[in-house]
Amino acid sequence: MVNRFWLPKLLCLLVGVGSAWAQAPTATRPAAAGTPDPALEDTLRQAVRALNDADDAIDPAAAQAALDEAQRLTERIRSSAPENDWLLYLQGRLLAAAGRRSEAADNLNRFVETRAGRSEWSAYRALGDLYVEGFATLAQSRYRQAATLKPNEPTVLHGLARCALKLGDYAGAVKHAEAAVQASGSRDVRYMAFLTEAYLRSGSIQQAYNQAAATVERAWQDVRNFPGVRARVQLLDSQFQLVQEILGRQIEETPRNPEFYRLAGHWLRERAKIAQMLGLCDALLMLELGIQQSGQKPTADLLAEYAVVLAELGRTDDAAKAYAQIYSIDPNHPALRSVPDGITPAPEDAPPAEPTPPPSAVEPSPPPADEPHE
Repeated sequence: MVNRFWLPKLLCLLVGVGSAWAQAPTATRPAAAGTPDPALEDTLRQAVRALNDADDAIDPAAAQAALDEAQRLTERIRSSAPENDWLLYLQGRLLAAAGRRSEAADNLNRFVETRAGRSEWSAYRALGDLYVEGFATLAQSRYRQAATLKPNEPTVLHGLARCALKLGDYAGAVKHAEAAVQASGSRDVRYMAFLTEAYLRSGSIQQAYNQAAATVERAWQDVRNFPGVRARVQLLDSQFQLVQEILGRQIEETPRNPEFYRLAGHWLRERAKIAQMLGLCDALLMLELGIQQSGQKPTADLLAEYAVVLAELGRTDDAAKAYAQIYSIDPNHPALRSVPDGITPAPEDAPPAEPTPPPSAVEPSPPPADEPHE
C-alpha cells in the first residue's frame, strides 16, 4: 500500500533543492543559464570583433592595436565570468597570434567540445589555421567542419585552398581559391594573390599572368586608399615580383617571343616606382619618430621635410596640416613658398582631401605562350 504522506514530503524536498540551486553563486551555474548578461555578451562580441580585425589587418601596427584591445576585453570577461567557456576561444586565438601554437590548439580544441563551441565555425577555422603548415590533412578536416557550419566563408575557402596546394591537389587548390576570391568580392589582395599561385602551380601560366595583373590593379587601389601604409606597398611589390616570375617562365618556354621581353621590361620599370614608394614610407617612419621624440613640439624644418614626404605619398590632407603647423611656428618659413600644387595649408581639424592616385601599372594580357613571334 502506497504511503499517502510521501507526496508532500517529496515536494518539500524538491522545493528545498530548488531554493538552494537558485541561491548558488553565479559562477557555478552552467553557461546555458536562462539569464544572459547583456553587458557580458556585448564585451564578448567586442573581443571577437577585435580578433577578427587583427586577422584582417595588413598593417602590423593596426593588427597589434586590435590584439591589445582583444586582450583587454578578454581580461574584463575573465574578471567577471571566469568560468565562461568563451574564454577558451578568446585565449586560444590570442595565443595563436602570439605564436604559441600548441597552447592555442589546446584551448581551441577544448572549446569546440563545449556546448558553446561545437557550433562555432570560426573556432574550427582557427584550428585549421594552426594546423595547415605542418598537418595539412588535419587542417583540412577542421576547415571542412567550419565550411559545414558556414558555407561560402572566404577565410575557410582560402584555408581549404592552402590545404589542397600543400597536399598536391592543384585542381582543388584552384577550385577553392577561385571560390574564396568570388566570395570576398575580389577585394582581398591576399586571396587574389593565392589564386595566382594556384594557377601557377597547376601549370596554367596564362591564367596566372592574367590573375597577377588583376591583383596588381587591386593592390594599387589599396595603396591609393591607404597612402603611406608600408605593409600595403610591400604587398603590392610582392605582386610585381610574382608577375616577373611568371614572365620569366614564359620567356623560358618561348625565348624568341619579343612580347614577353617587352612586358618584362615594362613591369621592371613600374616596380622601380614601388621601390621609391617604399623609400618614402621609410622616410615617413623616421620623420614621425623624430616628431615623437620632440615631445610633439617639432621644429619647422622637421615639419617641412615631413610635409614634403606626406605630399609625395599622396597624403595631401596630412601634408596640409603639416604646412599649417609650419605657418603657426614661422609664417615666413621657406617651405611655405614651395607648397605643392593642390595643397592649401589648413587647420588640423580640416576635412581630408582626396589623395592623388598613381597611374595604373596593369598591361593587357600577353599572347599565349604557344604562339611565339618568329
